[in-house]
Formats: sequence, C-alpha cells, structure tokens
Amino acid sequence: KGLIVAVLFSLLGWFVLALGANSVQYTNVFVTILAYIFGVSLLFCFLEFFTSISHQQRAKKPFTLVQFLVRALFAGAVVATTIAFSFFASSYWVGLLSTFPAVLLSTMVILTMSQGVAFAQATGKVLIVSSSNIIVYALSIYGTYPLFGIVWGTLVSLLASFLWMALLRPFVMKLK
Repeated sequence: KGLIVAVLFSLLGWFVLALGANSVQYTNVFVTILAYIFGVSLLFCFLEFFTSISHQQRAKKPFTLVQFLVRALFAGAVVATTIAFSFFASSYWVGLLSTFPAVLLSTMVILTMSQGVAFAQATGKVLIVSSSNIIVYALSIYGTYPLFGIVWGTLVSLLASFLWMALLRPFVMKLK
C-alpha cells in the first residue's frame, strides 16, 4: 500500500512540476543546465546532510526467471506507454516521460519490491547525482548526430557517458 501511495504522489508531483516548467520559456540551454545543476546540488546536499539515508548492501535473494520476465514486462510497459505518447504529445512531454516515469519510476518500484525501501532510498540518492549522465548523453547526441550520424553519434555519446560515469565514480564512492 505504501508503494502505491508513493508512486501516485511522485507522479502527481512530477506532473505539477512539469506543468510549471512548461510555462517557463527558456531557450538558452546553458541557463537550463545551470538551473538543473543548482536544483540537483540542493536536493543532493539535503539528502546527504539532513537525512539518515545511507549506503546499503544488496539483499541476497534468489533471482528467478519469472521475476526477470515480470520486471521486463513492467519496465517494457512503462517504456511502451512513453512511446505511445509520442504519437500525440509534444517532444517536451515525451522527453519528460522518457526519463522520470519510464526509467526512474520503474527502476525505483522494482528496487523497492526486490531489495527493500532502504536500498531504494540509497539508490535514489545516488540517482540524483548520476542523472547528470542523462544530460551528458543528451548534449552529446545534440552535437554528434549532425556531425557523425545516428550510429557513430550514438557510439560517441555512449563513450562520453561512460567517461562521465568514470569521472563521477570517485565522488559517488565517498557518499555516506
């Protein structure tokens, strides 16, 4: 029951914030990135210094084929819903749907159910910082697709994301 309430409130919060962000008309990508960095930093500092969320070890539970298939079906359904939105929604809404509900919500629900609330909270704290990888990938795609095409642009962007994660790792490893 608590997970369902959390999911509903997170979706409601996301929708309200997305509507608010939609009303702001910034065209400068660097202003948007600075706002993102400020918001992420503020939220991360709050979680790191003012909550008791700490690193968690994974629970050692057996992993079955049925679990794998159910999780794949759930995550796939969330992604498919996002793709379905692309037939009638703007790129703004599809872009928003592709990160929060599609990737992050399904991940957090599956982690909560399989590893427990504390593990999902600890993972969520790291996700706040590691979500910067989405920005690195998107900016890289923005620059590499016109230069190299989809295949090479994707490969270069994946490499940029990998390098960013490698640079970010020492910071994440120091978290409490």
